[in-house]
This record gives sequence, structure tokens and C-alpha cells, in this order.
Amino acid sequence: MDIPEGGPDGSGRAFPGVEESEMNRKQARAAAASPQSGVAAAAVAVWLMASGSPVLAAESADTLLVNGKIITVDDRFTIAQGVAIKGQHIVAVGGTGQILKLKGAATKVIDLANRTVIPGLIDNHAHFIRAPEHDEMRLDGVTSRREALRMLAARVHAARPGEWIATLGGWSEEQFTDDPRGFPLDELDRIAPGNPVVLQAVYNQSYLNSAALKAAGIDAATPDPRGGRIEKDPGGKPTGVVRNAGGVAFVAAKIPLPDRETWPANLRKFVAELNAMGITAWYDAGGRGMSERHYEAYRTLADRGELNARAFWTTFRQPTTPEQVDKVLAEIAQQTSFQGSDYFDNIGWGESVYTPATTNLLRYDYVVKPEDMREVRRIAHALAEGGMFLNAHVEMENAISAYLEEYETINKVVRA
Repeated sequence: MDIPEGGPDGSGRAFPGVEESEMNRKQARAAAASPQSGVAAAAVAVWLMASGSPVLAAESADTLLVNGKIITVDDRFTIAQGVAIKGQHIVAVGGTGQILKLKGAATKVIDLANRTVIPGLIDNHAHFIRAPEHDEMRLDGVTSRREALRMLAARVHAARPGEWIATLGGWSEEQFTDDPRGFPLDELDRIAPGNPVVLQAVYNQSYLNSAALKAAGIDAATPDPRGGRIEKDPGGKPTGVVRNAGGVAFVAAKIPLPDRETWPANLRKFVAELNAMGITAWYDAGGRGMSERHYEAYRTLADRGELNARAFWTTFRQPTTPEQVDKVLAEIAQQTSFQGSDYFDNIGWGESVYTPATTNLLRYDYVVKPEDMREVRRIAHALAEGGMFLNAHVEMENAISAYLEEYETINKVVRA
């Protein structure tokens, strides 16, 4: 529906039922996105602040969005026409005429032409920690295999001799409507004879050219990596296809990392792509081989005020023995969470808790051993006592039930 001039009820307030309390203001500050990503996130804080305040009305806004459909997601799912933004905060929402009253000499006015503004999207489980390490060739949304090959050829043309070219997931062969198949070794060799190429499809197989096989040290004598398979022809020669999660990780680990000085720029580019899809916040679950140093690019951009999203992460460890759990507990005792900024902060521990109690690899007959759950209990209890978040990646119903029972017991003890 459209908002009439003066707000939904003509009172001059955009949302007359909302109390403009100090809590509302704090929530608004926490929810509003940065100016650069504010369009996608515009409605997040809309219901939190009323626009009828004389203080707000007396000030001109920095940016106005008008003549649009602003999806507020308030209790009535109100659809407004415009939004006013000042600094990093949404200061008003309502009809176009009402919002234009906040126009000043330097105000930027964006005519949405009846387009829709949605709340910023939050990804509640991602592994974006790897993003700063690579400036990848992205095949997301590419529906033509011919176009994918054209993109690869252009990337090779722009690359330095010997420079690696990689795309690490985000696509599958089935998305190519003209020819839904992978990339044979000879085809990649013709396009990139002097550059190692790795094209990883989702997280189950990678296509390599001869230069990549050589640079990675993969030949006829190379054994299959744990949890993976190096595909070979009848003569034992690698075909350029490496399969399964373990194989994908094995190949990815062979790709040399660029200079750390490039990581902030790579991350900025990646975040811009997320913003374009409406994503303005996420929880980062870390990953195998990742550590705190991999978040330095996030911290750099946050300190500069250039992280156009909110990223919250957990410490990632993979203890496999009780002795390693002892070290984890000592680390937890020294860890401080929720001490960062509104844009970047550590919030606890995960997604791996205790490897023997989580790595069931989709086995339906898997049973969590009591001695393994004791180690999980030690870690979970320490985190709960410290007021920190715990994220555990578990599969299959029996393992999930075991974890939930532990959580229930620990919560009762900690809250007592």
C-alpha cells in the first residue's frame, strides 16, 4: 500500500504507534547500515524511529530515497514511499512529500521510480573469511558455458605469466543451459597454457589444467588426499579432475596466497558484491586452516570506516584429543568477545568444537561416544560461563540430539 502524505494516518509521524525511546535509538544505531550500503538496508531501522520529531524535521538529511516502495517489515508490514538518511542513521520514513521536506542544499535525492527497498539481508552462516585471500574469477549466475570460457580467456589475457587463476566454488555444471558439463584438461590447456587454472565447482570437485597440476605437484605417483580422489586415466595420468571435499581442500591449499597488502582491497570488492545482492551483515563461521590473522583485512577496513557491512566471527579450532582441549580451555579463559565495534567483532567459538564428536561425515550409523561428548561438555561449559556464543557444526539426528541434551544441561547449571 502507499503511505499518504503526513504518514500512514496523516498525523505527521511515519509510524505513529512507535515510542521514540532511548532503546529505540540504540536499536536504530545498531541496525542502520553504513551510507554506502544504506539503500539495501534502509528499512532495517525504519520501524525503530518516528519521523515526526521536531528535532529531526528541522535538520536536512544527507540522502533521500523517494517515490519507491519501502518494505518496513513492521507489525503491519507497512510499505512507505521514502526514506531520509543522515550520517549512518535512518532519520525518517514516510510519504514522498514528507521526506522531501528534509531536503537541504547539499542533500542527494535518489528517485527510486517505484522500485523496492528491502531490509538488509543477514547471512547467519557463511565462510567469507577466505574472501580476502583471493581476487577470484566468479561464475555465479553465468548460465552459458561458452560465456564461462570467454571469461576465463579474458582473465588469462589480463594475467601475468604464471599467475594462478581460480574460482573457488559458487557455481555448478548444471547451471550452464547450453552445455551442462565441466572443463576437460585439454580445453583448459588450450586457453591457458602458461597459467595454472583451478575451477572449483561448489565443494565437490575441481577442474585443473596441466600448469596447475604441475605447480601443485600432482602427478601419476600422487596418492589420493584424505577424503578426496585424484581422477586418473587408465595409464595412471591425472585427468585434471579432483573430487570430493578432501580433494577440493587439497587443491585449494596449493594455490599461493597474494601479498597480504592486497587483502583489504580484495575484501572491499567482495563486500561490494554482497551489498549488491542486499547482504549487509553476516556471521562468519571460520574454516579449516583459518585463524585470527585471516580477519586482519576485516579489522583494517573496519578501523578505516570502510567495511560496508557487519561481520561477526567465532574462533575456529579443531581439537582432536583431551590434551588439545586443555589448551582450548586455557585460550577460552583469555578470550574476550563482544569487545569490538558495531561492524566487526568476535562473538565466541565455533563452528568446530571437538572433532571426534562432530566429524560423522553423514554416516547414518554414527554414534557419538560418551567420552567425546565429555570433551564437548568441557568446552561448552567454559564458553557459557564466559558469556560467549558457541556454534557447533553437527550432522545426523543422533549427534544433534546429543548436543542439544548437553546444551540443555549446561544452561541449567550456568543459570542456576
